[in-house]
Amino acid sequence: MNLRISIVFAALALAACGAPKSKEAAADETAPAAASEAQAPIKAERELFDRNAGHPELTPEQKIGGAEGRSPFVGDRVVKLNAIVRRSLDVSREFDDAAPGIRAAVDAAAAGGDRAAAESAVKKIGDFHDRAKAALDDMVKAEADLKESGEYYDDSIFAGMMKFVADIESELRDEKSALEAKLGN
Repeated sequence: MNLRISIVFAALALAACGAPKSKEAAADETAPAAASEAQAPIKAERELFDRNAGHPELTPEQKIGGAEGRSPFVGDRVVKLNAIVRRSLDVSREFDDAAPGIRAAVDAAAAGGDRAAAESAVKKIGDFHDRAKAALDDMVKAEADLKESGEYYDDSIFAGMMKFVADIESELRDEKSALEAKLGN
């Protein structure tokens, strides 16, 4: 019984590891791969068309892939831009988690409570704002680099990225100013 199980496992292992195959079997396996590679451009075109189907109100520039049907950014550019957007998102989420405590400390100090805790809280929001400002500065530099490079990019997608980063910076700046005013700084 144990010998039979061992033989079965050995056969399975050989099959999984790629035991030598006949030329006919190898040719049969490569034929579907070649056919799917030939269909890849057609499939991509179909997907692009299908995602835009049912939206006659969209201009060619608004459709997925734009008028030319190309990627919104060239090469690794989008990875670098997304990293900047991600930094802003992280700052925003961290601030959202800390905001109730920061606001409570400032409110308590405004009511005559511990001013040192409120000052520390305002310093913390200042740190959040500094990180958001650094991300915005990096995005402005990335915009200049992008325009200088002459690479194709989708203006509307980039504008959305820029707006997101700028909005987080301005919201944190406004929040910091409001809390400092509440403290009388």
